Amino acid sequence: MSAYPCSVHGHKINGRLASLYSAWFTADGSRSAWKQRICAPCARQELATVLAHAAEENSAVTVCPACGSDSAADLDPIYLTLYLPKQEPREFALTTCSTCAVTLRVRLQVGAEKLPNRDGFTSRNNSNEETDDWGIPA
Repeated sequence: MSAYPCSVHGHKINGRLASLYSAWFTADGSRSAWKQRICAPCARQELATVLAHAAEENSAVTVCPACGSDSAADLDPIYLTLYLPKQEPREFALTTCSTCAVTLRVRLQVGAEKLPNRDGFTSRNNSNEETDDWGIPA
């Protein structure tokens, strides 16, 4: 049984939860950061499609992973770090358009804990492992 409930549906599950840290910058330049604890089914439902599109090789640097449009003129990025049980952390810099960013940010705050502000953003290399039973691409 998980020590904490899933942030999305609020129930403890058999097995371990993933930790999802999300951050973005608001219009006034301040950083907003959140932590969710999320089970595998919710990770697949809430994130798999967006993260799969974000991980795709694409010659266009600013394609919104949610809607597929060119977000160059309307870029509103979201930074994610996903810690799946017994795996290396996975980092994503989502080049979301402002419309999709609002929708995704609302989902990332469901049941989440607001984190205190800090300076800087730590970067780690993404793992090139195959997609696992979590349904999240490497």
